[in-house]
Amino acid sequence: MALFKNSRSNILLSPLFKARSFFYKGNTVNCPCCNGNFKKFLPAGQNENRRENAKCPDCSSLERHRLTAYLSKKLLIGRSQIRFLHIAAEQCLISFFGNMNPQLYVTGELEGRNCTINFSIESIPFKDETFDVALCSHVLEHVLQDRLAITEFYRVLNKNGIAFLEVPVDKSIRCTIEGSPSMSREERIRILKQEDHQRLYGLDFSSRLTEAGFAVEEIDVAREFSHEDIKKYGFDIEEIFFVCRKHKSSC
Repeated sequence: MALFKNSRSNILLSPLFKARSFFYKGNTVNCPCCNGNFKKFLPAGQNENRRENAKCPDCSSLERHRLTAYLSKKLLIGRSQIRFLHIAAEQCLISFFGNMNPQLYVTGELEGRNCTINFSIESIPFKDETFDVALCSHVLEHVLQDRLAITEFYRVLNKNGIAFLEVPVDKSIRCTIEGSPSMSREERIRILKQEDHQRLYGLDFSSRLTEAGFAVEEIDVAREFSHEDIKKYGFDIEEIFFVCRKHKSSC
């Protein structure tokens, strides 16, 4: 029996949101999460972090959510009866993956009630090879022992398993910058880009994935997508999507 918990926020179904999505209806952009077509996406973020063409008027997906939906639909084609582990499950993706009719769908996060189970990804409370697919987006940068968490994802995936482990990568640096307990809040914001980040990943992030045993494919939006598709789906041109495949057993 699937442990599916549809925690889609009621606010997304409110008359205000429905009115907003109706007002923005058009044919210029498309959201892969809800498959809505609109005149444009809404802005998101504040002050220096404000981004145009970022938020879906209907499901409130952001750039990375739409990239995840777009790519996972292609990468998971032909797979059925999927056992799916979704960490810090985003509201806009819960219904998207639920529509794939997974055999098992587990949402997990460290704290909170809007998930199937609470746990730390440094110690995932499931047996080896429980899942076919794991998704963890923009969480590893918050975790003290990210390498341990990555090995945990490898452990709970079956021999044909695939993980989508997304993190914000600063393409201007080659080596990841690790934070320290002595860092002040101001230093974390200045160096690591956010006060609750433990590190700022550089272009070497994939090496942490391969250390755990994964075969890694990097899908760089800037290289892999046309300007037209980036605009149409509202992708972040700086995003790199990491597809991590578990090596098959040699037995």
